[in-house]
Amino acid sequence: MKLVISRKNEVIEEIKEVCREEYIRTADPIFFKWQRGEATEGDYLAAIQAVEDKYPYPEWYQNS
Repeated sequence: MKLVISRKNEVIEEIKEVCREEYIRTADPIFFKWQRGEATEGDYLAAIQAVEDKYPYPEWYQNS
């Protein structure tokens, strides 16, 4: 049972790391453009949603 829990934790940590890198690469530049008035909040939120759609958490994971 500990092995299963450990592997599940590893999966979640891997997803978090991939998402973090993807946010830095894609969403953060749009955030700074939004702050300068060169993009909209909607553009920024769409970039975040795109990352979340591309790298979803497993159904069994509850991020609370």
